[in-house]
Amino acid sequence: MVVMMPWTLEMLREIDREYFAELIMDLLRNLEFRDSERIKTPAETGADIIALREDPLSGLEKYMFKIKAGGLVSSNEITAFIQTLDRYKSDRGIFITSGDFTKDAKLLAQREHRGRIILWNGKKVVDLLNEYQIEPKKELIEMIESRREAEKKKKEVLNVVRLESPLLFDFNHEKVIESVVSKLSQEYKIKRIFVSPEYLEVFLSPAYIISWSSKVQRENEAGEVETLELRDKAVIFSEEKIITKASEDEKLKLAVSKALLNDSSLIKCTEKTLEVGISPSKATLLAKSKLSKELGVSQSHIEISDKKKVYVPTKAIIKLKIYRNRGEAEVNLETSEIKINIKPLSEEKLIEYLKDECRNSTKEELREYKTKANENRFILRGETDRFEFGAAIDMYTGAILAKDVRMKRDALLNLIKSVYPRGKIINVEEGKREAVADILVEGKIAVLKVNLENGEHSLLRELHSPDEAFKIAKSIIEENFPIKGMEFESFSITEHRIIEILMSGVEGKARVKVDGTNLDVIDYFVEISPKKAEEIISSKYKEWSIKERTEDADSYTFSIESESQSAKVKLSKDGKFLEELDVVLKGDVARQKAIEHLEKMGVEAKIEEAALKENWEIVFIGDERFGKITLDRKDGSLIEEEINYTERALEKLYYEHLKLKYGEENPITERMTHYRDKGYLTIKVSSGNTLYYAKIDVKTGRVIEEDKLIDRGLMARIKKMQLESKYK
Repeated sequence: MVVMMPWTLEMLREIDREYFAELIMDLLRNLEFRDSERIKTPAETGADIIALREDPLSGLEKYMFKIKAGGLVSSNEITAFIQTLDRYKSDRGIFITSGDFTKDAKLLAQREHRGRIILWNGKKVVDLLNEYQIEPKKELIEMIESRREAEKKKKEVLNVVRLESPLLFDFNHEKVIESVVSKLSQEYKIKRIFVSPEYLEVFLSPAYIISWSSKVQRENEAGEVETLELRDKAVIFSEEKIITKASEDEKLKLAVSKALLNDSSLIKCTEKTLEVGISPSKATLLAKSKLSKELGVSQSHIEISDKKKVYVPTKAIIKLKIYRNRGEAEVNLETSEIKINIKPLSEEKLIEYLKDECRNSTKEELREYKTKANENRFILRGETDRFEFGAAIDMYTGAILAKDVRMKRDALLNLIKSVYPRGKIINVEEGKREAVADILVEGKIAVLKVNLENGEHSLLRELHSPDEAFKIAKSIIEENFPIKGMEFESFSITEHRIIEILMSGVEGKARVKVDGTNLDVIDYFVEISPKKAEEIISSKYKEWSIKERTEDADSYTFSIESESQSAKVKLSKDGKFLEELDVVLKGDVARQKAIEHLEKMGVEAKIEEAALKENWEIVFIGDERFGKITLDRKDGSLIEEEINYTERALEKLYYEHLKLKYGEENPITERMTHYRDKGYLTIKVSSGNTLYYAKIDVKTGRVIEEDKLIDRGLMARIKKMQLESKYK
């Protein structure tokens, strides 16, 4: 049994952002997020991944993920992520870092956005990766082990060496090695992790600090000669390099002061080489000779009070192990100039390493391949019996920079068949690094995960059989919808968890999504047949007949008729929702209803017109009355009436009024004017020399206003003019 190398924070913080994002995608698949997708423009969007997840209470939720490799995440970054969630209407967000979150960031997420923002720090990610057994890449493991080995070797190759004299200038072995590693990184693109020192030789040159004094005569500003006593420290490096006054060089002054305090020194190296320099006596002669010339005094006037030997680090030779290669660096410790001697590995060696990598990854030999060199990279592409293999190797280190191993499609299918020889492959989903297959076998569905890089496989989960899912789906549909006799038609697997059952029968069809792990019904689609829809309508409207049926994507629409009404009804295609779009009286029934209403009101009239608008509008006319009544379009109840007397009827009513009031027996109408817009009629009637004027309500026949005039004399003529104007 192969034991997985567990993830550690150290490993997680070594990976680049791209690999980090790949790991998170793997995690999301294991955590049963749906439709996980990398965002192509993360910098512009403000997030790296988008995915869906089913929540038992709130349903399907949209998640966005922000990834940061290393470092601390600040509260400002949390705020920016919240704005991204708002902008893209996301339900929740998960901020993921291989580092950690500042205190302010945690408080902001917990207090103001609790439940909506979830934080995963490096420790959380490591725990999840180990829980779901997502293995680190082999190269990463090798890199970490190589680093630990390098640190161990560095301690082994360096020894503490005691010098009998102090150093004039400090020698820091770590800084020297780091400068070489930095140059390798910049010029050869070699990762620091692959470089370790095997040997460090330090070259030291003797020098001497000489404390001197001298009395010299100088002319002052007043022209007088005065004697001055001068004191300083001289540093004798060689015959060519003599510094007589260390106090005038701040760097040297500090180094001299420090050196004079010590009698010996310690350095770390593999080996020290003491260069042959000037002798102590020679140093004295050189110092006095140069001072004599500079001060303009004889050597006898220069007094040496002290002399101390020191060492000056001049050069370092470093032999380097550069992963699978070796090199050497020479560092001039006085000028900091670095010379590196490293040669690329031979093509034969590079191919050998790549073949080994292929063999280790696939357990198979590379058959055919092509190679090419690109700057510091050597690239190989080829194949084995079962795998396609491609890799790039660093020409100077022999380290694998990138690798793409993928099992061939035929090999993948053969592997699945070998694991389940009696199984039927339903679906195979191939990702970048792994494939997931659904196999129908022995009354269940096995979900198999296959590592496409090495062919290793494991059972991800087992699902219930399609038959079991069908029984559950059938009972749910037939118990809750007006559809019976459903039979199994086909099934499919989605997300390697959901069994989608398609069933049909004479009365319709249905598609049901069932959780294969527990047989819970997740979703369904039901559509009754046109024949079943007609049966439902006929049972609901028993006295009606179906005249026409139309349908769209969601519903059936029926035109139906009874003896007195016609209607349009809509039935949803699942047979659950019935809606009356319109119910109207037939035209002849509406006419008959109108006559009945008029008879109740004592109106004898003939129907002139019946028009269906918002409701039925019935226009009628009779000898005495005419007008319009409005009936409810559905049941014919009276909504509104507009009944007027005819002019002839109004004239007759006024004659009866004159007879009752004035005893007139034979009045004669001279003029009638009907103001329909105002709802009244004016009438002028004469009887002998008597004139009658009246304004009559055309709806009720009531006299609104009237006047009587005896047409005789001047005053009568004046009043007549007034009445003619009033009742015109």
